[in-house]
Amino acid sequence: MSKKLVKIILIVVGIFVVAPILVVAAVYFLIAFPYIRRDHYLVTRPFINSCFSISREGLKVYAVKFPGDLPEYYEMKNADPKTFKPLGDSCYAADDHQAYFETEILSEASTTDLHLIEADWIRDNNRSYATDGSTVYYKNQRVEGIDAKTVRYFKFGYYEYLVDNTSFFYHGQNMGQVDPKTLAVYREGFSYIKDKNGVYYVPTVNPLKLVKLEGVKPSTELVLEGTSWEYARMGNKMYHEGVLIQ
Repeated sequence: MSKKLVKIILIVVGIFVVAPILVVAAVYFLIAFPYIRRDHYLVTRPFINSCFSISREGLKVYAVKFPGDLPEYYEMKNADPKTFKPLGDSCYAADDHQAYFETEILSEASTTDLHLIEADWIRDNNRSYATDGSTVYYKNQRVEGIDAKTVRYFKFGYYEYLVDNTSFFYHGQNMGQVDPKTLAVYREGFSYIKDKNGVYYVPTVNPLKLVKLEGVKPSTELVLEGTSWEYARMGNKMYHEGVLIQ
């Protein structure tokens, strides 16, 4: 066999055998590398829950976020790893010295009494509210003007709404007064609620204030319309986001 023929054979093998193998290997590495790195982090900094991890030697506590495929770790230098304990699978936690939301310190919160506000339909890691019995927290902020003794979740769509003995809250803000004993969803899937005093449109963007439908009684039959659930019709009257438009 001539050297020229051998060279041709090697070129053909390189093109049709070796090159595809190298391409497949490169693609596999690009896909798997983030997960290899993530697994490395999980071994060296195993998770306590979905928001916190602790170093394998047990000396450092980290808040964990996932902006992409890889976790980002934020060391919580004030946390005591020996007594650090998350509240369920949430981003709230406490040790013997202080309470936390993610990396933020809740300096006035009771470390022994802080607990999540109960809501069976909301997963722990999606809950933004906690209380220590005297103060209610929305993430790392105190909720002003709320009664911690009577506060509870109000089941309304996929959002986190709270109600106490007088008012309705969203994102830690007081949206207005309601009667909690008669408060109800006007119709599932639409942005309206009602109590004995009237019917209200519930916005999810600023300004976060309930909009009472003037002239509409809670017993009134409304026709709810719109792809964003913001329209309501009563006879020949049309309301948009709680405001009469015709």
